[in-house]
Amino acid sequence: MDAAAEARRTEEILAELERLDAPSCADCATGLCGHAWVINVAMGFRNEPRCVPCLAAALDREAGEFLADVKEYLMARACYRAGWEWASAHGGTL
Repeated sequence: MDAAAEARRTEEILAELERLDAPSCADCATGLCGHAWVINVAMGFRNEPRCVPCLAAALDREAGEFLADVKEYLMARACYRAGWEWASAHGGTL
């Protein structure tokens, strides 16, 4: 992804985080924080987001291990890293 596209993607993610209205897990109805939402966007589950435990279970992974791996991936992309940092600054819980 070129720098201009990455900048546009970052703007989109941050704008969506600003508009979030108490999303919940499509499987267990647990409320999702901004961090969980960023994970779901990165994984392609924006329309039916899931909490970290449900995502991990669906992949037959332990939640802590899954979270560590996905966070490593997110931190390597400027747009997702910006979303993660926004969530941290706005009361994120992961």
